[in-house]
Amino acid sequence: MFMEKEYEDAKKHLRIDIMDLENEFIEHPSRMQAVIECTTDMMQVRDIAAVSLKQVIAQAAERLRVPDEKDGKLPSEAKLTSLSMLDPAVVTATEELAEAEHDLRYWQGLSESYRAKGSSLKHISELTVSGFLAPSQNRKQELQVTRAAAETPQQFISRKKAIP
Repeated sequence: MFMEKEYEDAKKHLRIDIMDLENEFIEHPSRMQAVIECTTDMMQVRDIAAVSLKQVIAQAAERLRVPDEKDGKLPSEAKLTSLSMLDPAVVTATEELAEAEHDLRYWQGLSESYRAKGSSLKHISELTVSGFLAPSQNRKQELQVTRAAAETPQQFISRKKAIP
């Protein structure tokens, strides 16, 4: 139950389109929510697979818990545990759990990537507001004029020294 279509769709929206930041800011929260929901679904699949594995192991051990024909003794718990791991149903359930954990890790990685994208969008907005990322050529010109009019530290010091 990997949800490959949803994963690929979410993955293609990880890139930040600098030319369409407004759309990025609008769509990111809902896309991140969708990724988190899919991650939660994969956690549920993993948890169900883990419970299923425990049940299958218990059933296999119960089938193997028969007295020995020679001495009439029940097999030890260690022997039951090792023999039950060889049961085909246990092997299948173990593989299903491993696959569910693998799929969950993919979704967790994607969730972390979306968190990083959100953080990047925050930094981009701060840089835009401060003028380091200018949205247009006019803004760049405004910054150049403002910076040219500002005093350098040396000018400030010499002006302060000139004041008696």
